[in-house]
Amino acid sequence: MKPKIVIFGAGGHTRTLIPLVRSEGYDILAIYDDSFKNGVDEKIDGISVIGKIDDFKKEAKIILSYGEGEKRNMLINKFPDYILNDNLIHPSAIIENSAKIEGLNQIFALVVINAQIIIGKNNIINTWAIIEHEVKIGGNNHISVGSVLAGRVEIGDYCFIGAGAVIIDKVKITDKVIIGANAVVIKNINEPGTYVGNPARKIK
Repeated sequence: MKPKIVIFGAGGHTRTLIPLVRSEGYDILAIYDDSFKNGVDEKIDGISVIGKIDDFKKEAKIILSYGEGEKRNMLINKFPDYILNDNLIHPSAIIENSAKIEGLNQIFALVVINAQIIIGKNNIINTWAIIEHEVKIGGNNHISVGSVLAGRVEIGDYCFIGAGAVIIDKVKITDKVIIGANAVVIKNINEPGTYVGNPARKIK
């Protein structure tokens, strides 16, 4: 029998996460978020926000609904015995058998994960993302809607790949990099920072 679930986080990502969790057959009891206000009856898709994170009653397993990899990792370390370690994979995602995917990943609708891909822990791979052959993705990343990682791309840890971004073949991206929406990355990125444009350039 699958465990009961609570969700940490009541932001925009939660609206997409709830259908993913339900598609895997989990029963969601409640949502906890630090924006909770006593006396306010907030519901998201019929699920009540009942308290702040520190109000968690340890009544169920936790699924995290925060886009920031560092925050997700902090909460994993704070509640190690209660985090659901399984991957959440939407039934419409296409994943080749040769892909190797560690735990705690959220893989959304219509994602394509092709052959001989290695994906670490605690990543969000959002709707319509395409990850081509022999890509390596570290941990605690967020790969946004409609982004494309071409063959043999390597992504470090704690990166954010913006909506519609394209990373061409064989490009390597170090840790803690933000790639802006619709950016096109045509060469290796060796320094943390924010990169935008076509071709992508560092702005901070």
